[in-house]
Amino acid sequence: MTLQALHSSKLWVPPSPSPLGHIRLSLCLVALLQSNHHHFLATYALRCASFTPVNRGTSGRSACSSLGYEEHQSVVVSNMLAVRTVLLCLVTTALGGRWWIEQPGGSCMRFFPPFRQLLTNLYNAVGGTAVTRCTWHMWHYGASTPKPHYCYSNSEAAEKLHKGKLSGYKRQREQEGRPRVETCEVYVDKKGKTCFKGTPALTLTEQYPIPFGRKMVDLYSEFTGTARGWVQPPDPVPSAMESFEKMTEDGGFSLEMAGLGEVYLYLRKGRHLKIPNHWRKHLPKDGKFGTGGDLKSD
Repeated sequence: MTLQALHSSKLWVPPSPSPLGHIRLSLCLVALLQSNHHHFLATYALRCASFTPVNRGTSGRSACSSLGYEEHQSVVVSNMLAVRTVLLCLVTTALGGRWWIEQPGGSCMRFFPPFRQLLTNLYNAVGGTAVTRCTWHMWHYGASTPKPHYCYSNSEAAEKLHKGKLSGYKRQREQEGRPRVETCEVYVDKKGKTCFKGTPALTLTEQYPIPFGRKMVDLYSEFTGTARGWVQPPDPVPSAMESFEKMTEDGGFSLEMAGLGEVYLYLRKGRHLKIPNHWRKHLPKDGKFGTGGDLKSD
């Protein structure tokens, strides 16, 4: 699927001004491929800034339009990261691993079309129990604010993050002497428009409280012991070339947004890269197909 998508010219438009993005994706893929298959948990805490209500004036995102205003570079980059996260979830599932994606309660990431496509694909593969959704409040884990969160996971162990409804936290805060923390500043601009601005305290809420980290450690064995979505491969498993030649254009929408072109170019220019001769005609070099260049072959 990835190689097929490289034939789309749209993929060659760099969506990110920094090379760090595709380096990180490459490292993530290496880490997944070297993991203990069928017995690992991958945490994907996607950067949420572009998907939150506070950023809605810039991103233009909502439940009905979660792709946002794609004229803004920040929205394009956030969409790219979100789609790459979806692809990593697919890779994790294919390896028999467990994944979970965490977001703040107000994030519209759950409406993001490629993410909904992931949920649909897993549902079609194994049924309604393929993915578990859970909500909780970080106040229950010792956070300074009652900030709500949600997660999706292909392990039912995620349900145990929930600690019940939030009630009486203001009274508890007073009794325990916890200070009130303001994470958002409301002001009126020169045009009389009400605006919202995150305070420095908002950044601190991005950090997991230590009790929450301990909870994840305690649940690790349950996460790795329950997983959904993995499908038994055919016997015998077809060769990579055979699978590639049978692939269709399905899923190109998501892959196009992932900006895999620059990831490929980064890897393609590796000094020690080795490509088997029978793959050369399928792999572009500097955007041109059928050019093997001076790369070494196995």
